[in-house]
Amino acid sequence: IMSFLVLEKNRKYIHDGLEKVLSNSIYPWQEMKIWELLIQSDKIKNQNIIRIAKERVRNVNYPSPARNYVMLFLGKHGDYQDREYIASIWPQELPYQTKRCILIALQEYSGRTEIYNKVQTTEGDIMITCLVEYLKQLGNPRYVYENKNIASDLAFLPPY
Repeated sequence: IMSFLVLEKNRKYIHDGLEKVLSNSIYPWQEMKIWELLIQSDKIKNQNIIRIAKERVRNVNYPSPARNYVMLFLGKHGDYQDREYIASIWPQELPYQTKRCILIALQEYSGRTEIYNKVQTTEGDIMITCLVEYLKQLGNPRYVYENKNIASDLAFLPPY
């Protein structure tokens, strides 16, 4: 099913169907796959999906793997306030995967340079600092590897 959905990821009827699924009770792993697909979309054609994402990212008790994907989604498809909210999460003690998702999500945030520079001088994790170096050298934001999966491949590498 996901192979078909990836091919049709920019169609409104796909977004409408995914919005209905997100509105129902689903397992976090299922939701992660839906956000993964939506991150790959060029433009979101159902604004209720954006509303759902805003609600979920602000719910600190939401399962963190799904919430991480929501951050990536809002980094790409959200607005300035969404990115500002994601940036405000940074100083907290965070799991490794969440830190990487935040950094990737902030590629289009106007205050990213300050955060990236701070990370490079204070973060003791070489993987995080290497990710920042990679993100800083990109000419355009990159949430999707060309002909591959989303940048969360980077975000979810194990910490070794």
